[in-house]
Amino acid sequence: VEGHEDTVRTRLAKVPEVDAVYVEVENGVVHVYSIVRDMGDFYDRLMTQEKAVAKAWPGIRFDFHVRVHQGRRPSRAAPPFARAIYCR
Repeated sequence: VEGHEDTVRTRLAKVPEVDAVYVEVENGVVHVYSIVRDMGDFYDRLMTQEKAVAKAWPGIRFDFHVRVHQGRRPSRAAPPFARAIYCR
């Protein structure tokens, strides 16, 4: 399904703590990795946006993850086969 990555990008970019977003499709599931500098109190805001993505695309199975880069390049915190769709 085309277009869901635009929704993911637009929604997750609304959370200032998200520095990058990577995606990877595995066994029909879209894994979405939000890359942040450090853990913090942004989870409620992030989960609100993740729920909006899932609601906008009910035919797609999403699995959302948060990874910490701790000042490294965000790509270092993403899984090796995931593809960047957003970088702040």
